[in-house]
Amino acid sequence: MIVAGGEAADAVWPAFEAGATLAYEARRFQGYADAEIYYLNPAGLPGVDGTPTRSNVAYTLSTWAMEECRDVVVYLVGEGGAGTLRLNATEHLSTVKNAWNSGTRDGSAFVGNDRVDPD
Repeated sequence: MIVAGGEAADAVWPAFEAGATLAYEARRFQGYADAEIYYLNPAGLPGVDGTPTRSNVAYTLSTWAMEECRDVVVYLVGEGGAGTLRLNATEHLSTVKNAWNSGTRDGSAFVGNDRVDPD
C-alpha cells in the first residue's frame, strides 16, 4: 500500500507526489502487477486506486491486503507530526501499524514513511 497524504495545493506536494510515484514505480520494477499495489493519491495518476482517506486505508489493510496480496509493505509520504500523517484536509492517520496488527494473519508488516513535520 502506498499513501500520498496531503493536498495538491500544499507547497511541498510535488515532493510528496514524486516520492509516492517513485515507490509505485519501484514496486512495478520489482515485478508486482498493478493489481498487487494499492495506491492512494488525490491525483488521478495511472495506477491510483483511490484517494487517501481513513476509510480507504482501513479497507486496504483489513480487506484487500488479506485477500489480494502476497506480502505487505506500507509506504506513507506526506505532512505529519509525531506518529501521524495528514491524509487530506480533514483526516489524519496515526494507527496504521496498530490497525494492521489487529487484522493480519501473522501480525507482521513493514511500515515506512517519509513525512514532513510542519513545525
